Amino acid sequence: MEPLPLNALMPWLVFLVTTAIAIVGLVAYIRLGKQIWQTTHPSLQPYRWPDSLFCLILGIYFLTLVASSSENRLLTLKDIQMGTVFYVLLDLIILSYLLLRHLHPIQLFGIQKLSGIRILKMATFWLIALYPLIFLVQIGVENIAGLDTPQPLVQFLIKNSHLSDRITVGLLAVIVAPLTEELIFRGYLYGVMRKYAGRLAAIFVSSCLFAAIHQHLAAFPGLFLLAVALCLVYEATGCLLVSIVMHALFNLIGVLAAIFGSKIQF
Repeated sequence: MEPLPLNALMPWLVFLVTTAIAIVGLVAYIRLGKQIWQTTHPSLQPYRWPDSLFCLILGIYFLTLVASSSENRLLTLKDIQMGTVFYVLLDLIILSYLLLRHLHPIQLFGIQKLSGIRILKMATFWLIALYPLIFLVQIGVENIAGLDTPQPLVQFLIKNSHLSDRITVGLLAVIVAPLTEELIFRGYLYGVMRKYAGRLAAIFVSSCLFAAIHQHLAAFPGLFLLAVALCLVYEATGCLLVSIVMHALFNLIGVLAAIFGSKIQF
């Protein structure tokens, strides 16, 4: 019996190595979760009943938006820009509301808790621990459920080869989106739900909303895992910047993967 050629073995070797790394990463997150759950101190966020009401309204709005969306509709640059404006305005509303209550976001979200180098190291470490697991989950979704259509934003980057559009969307995805989405989903929604519903429910509900708002069924499992990991990292560090940087690195990988090797038109 002749041995299999190297090119036939390579996919299996990559799969085995990725699986091994994913298992190590999963163990690391399980240990992180155990450390968090062993901490019994109550939530320190000074949220009140108006915050829970606002979060309920926001959650209903997000679900309505998801229910009324069309997954197969191709995005335009204007759609992406308008979506970004909406998130920025929502962030400004949240920040203004907190400041009116004399709650400083820098202290509330632990912005100055860690140094820049430590933030980057922790974000990189936990993303490396997570990414192989997301990769395997998405491969499973594609092969088992037959859902392999890229996210609308990825489709835009693949089909639109103009440099200016790619730079604009890339900056929005890598800089603006992590800042706005982390403030909304981890900083505020998770924080409010954590106080009134507990950590487990807060992680589950905020992660479901985060994955659903991207309006792409095939990406839901991977985005849900990402959101859970971002909640755990934020909970463990108490610094929202770690989640923001981790989110930004994740999006950067996605943007580069979407445009890598494509011919750019000037």
